[in-house]
Amino acid sequence: MLHNNFVCGYKDISNEPYAGNSGAHATNANAVETTNGAGSHNIQMFIMDPDGTVLHCMPGYWNPSDLAGELRLGQQLDTVYHNQSLTPEQKKNEFARMQMDHFQHHSHELVARSHMQGFDRHHELMKKGIADTLRSSPSPFGADGDDLVKTTDEIMHERMSKRPFMAYSNFDTAKFADYGTRFYDKHEENLDETGKNLNPEAKITTMQEVSHKVSYQSHGGASGRVPKMQIKTYGSLRVKPQTPSPTAQ
Repeated sequence: MLHNNFVCGYKDISNEPYAGNSGAHATNANAVETTNGAGSHNIQMFIMDPDGTVLHCMPGYWNPSDLAGELRLGQQLDTVYHNQSLTPEQKKNEFARMQMDHFQHHSHELVARSHMQGFDRHHELMKKGIADTLRSSPSPFGADGDDLVKTTDEIMHERMSKRPFMAYSNFDTAKFADYGTRFYDKHEENLDETGKNLNPEAKITTMQEVSHKVSYQSHGGASGRVPKMQIKTYGSLRVKPQTPSPTAQ
């Protein structure tokens, strides 16, 4: 789908203030599966019209089959965007409806792959009901029915429904991708190909340790720069400035 229907490009966000920070991952290191939406501060996958209008955005990493479903949604939204029979307000309303309808029809398997990782869930629960990542009642898919943290697919579609056809230059990426902790290190370099810990003494970095490390680096300590990774590009993204329509709201 990406090869045949999309032009793929990338933007390095490592110096953005909202970018996450974790253990370094070398290009020849072990690959591991993760949950949908994990690493939302590290990567955001945008689907855009050629003029730079954001049709969809997926924070974090996504299972290939689940990603394909979101790509198809992006194509359907692009059809709405170019539908000359709809007013700008009708397009916005249809955008919001399609986003909300999409996650409500996600399969149980997709939802199961979209539960937050433990440390991210704990981070959100500390907000005690003041965030759009939390439910007022338990999820029917939660462990023992007591999971008050929304799944990442639900968070993504709810947030996108409030951002209809925004220009990429105006998209508030930092706020959109903000859930879970930005700083963690699971010491994945200590795992073998089966996921077994090669160094039992290695611990998950605590937030206290991270805060101390960040403070140390900000006061002239050791550099916290992550080694440059190899990035392969599959095309270029050409964005032309948007010109407002005379009938735009």
